[in-house]
Amino acid sequence: MKSSVAYSILYHNAQKGIRGLYVTVEQDAAAFLSQMATLGLKPALVSDHLPVLDLGRGRELHEKLAKKLKDWTRSPVERPMTALLKAKVSQLRREFGFELLVIDSWTALILLLEFEDLRRETFDLFEWLRSLGCTTFVIAEEAEGEEGLEEEFLERARAVDVGGAIVPLIDAGDLIIAKILAGRPKDLEDARGLWGLRGRDLDADRIRRTLELLEEALSQSDLLTSFESIQGPGTREN
Repeated sequence: MKSSVAYSILYHNAQKGIRGLYVTVEQDAAAFLSQMATLGLKPALVSDHLPVLDLGRGRELHEKLAKKLKDWTRSPVERPMTALLKAKVSQLRREFGFELLVIDSWTALILLLEFEDLRRETFDLFEWLRSLGCTTFVIAEEAEGEEGLEEEFLERARAVDVGGAIVPLIDAGDLIIAKILAGRPKDLEDARGLWGLRGRDLDADRIRRTLELLEEALSQSDLLTSFESIQGPGTREN
């Protein structure tokens, strides 16, 4: 999940009264919400059900506060920013009762928390997230060259109701692009199966143009070849 997609999931659920919490680590909260507004969303309308917690501002103040809140965490020797994250999110979980949580982003978070033993501290953090008892999305940084794709994919996605939660369903053509970009054998097999089911209804030229741009941006030369390989004979010019 990328930032705008993740926020959109929480946004549409907030419209139905399902509370969420968006934690931004690197981007200023006001700037982030302004960016979401440019996508046609109206954050002010759901602010009561979808607050944004900005951990990136006032770090020194946060560290001082975290030292006073160590009793809110499981370990008395946790680093201050780890203690702060757990204290604030746990408090909001208890008092606000959010059901959906986004951490944006993982790379910025581990830098902010100053992990020394990445494997152990990552495990401990995810165990804590699991203990919250809510659905959590942790966003990874986007790869170079993917800028703008998330907005395009989101614009073409359609909202569906999954067990009472509103989530955006990615366009089939965009899913094929994402699978080809991932590049693993299982992803390419998924893309081949999807093309077999939906290929006649998809815009192959748009998929090719997008893959060409990605090849140029990522200095790769195998994306278009992969797309051609998943198509059956006689379908490459549709």
